[in-house]
Amino acid sequence: MEGPSDRTFILKWINLIDSTLVEGLHFSIMFYGGRLLSHLTFENEKIISELIPLLKLNRNAYVIMDRDGFTNITKLNATKSRIKAELGDRNSWVTKGREIENYVSESTLKKWLKIDKIKIDSNKKLEDLISKVSTKKYATAKSKFSIEIVKHIQEDDLNILDLNFKMNQLIKKIKSWNE
Repeated sequence: MEGPSDRTFILKWINLIDSTLVEGLHFSIMFYGGRLLSHLTFENEKIISELIPLLKLNRNAYVIMDRDGFTNITKLNATKSRIKAELGDRNSWVTKGREIENYVSESTLKKWLKIDKIKIDSNKKLEDLISKVSTKKYATAKSKFSIEIVKHIQEDDLNILDLNFKMNQLIKKIKSWNE
């Protein structure tokens, strides 16, 4: 996943579905923020000298990537398309919304922001939606704010976009790797 705030959300969602899974024991999270993803490969067969073969470090990999783009039909960039092709749908997840934060529900945001109304849009950045209704600058303190936000996430909040399906898919993978 891209960064620390993404980790905060994923850990919360894992905990809601299966609190027996422990980071550092059953799974590890690696960040690839910035352009690092373009330097990684999950190909076992052909190792390209410019790319770092992550499956040599750990044969169990699941990559979560933000879709980015401003529409549901935004085409993935070359790096994300390559990673998706290398890992397949069972070991990769491209967010249905623009980014991982688009899985945060309206009810969660209303509780966190202490407001009555907010309209979420899965194609917009969360920080842009927040700036319309609050003085909080999400983009400048994502890690801090994500920790605050997850305190308000409940099991019902998993029923947004494809979050519940993808989280259960991820958890099933983690469990199979730990058998």
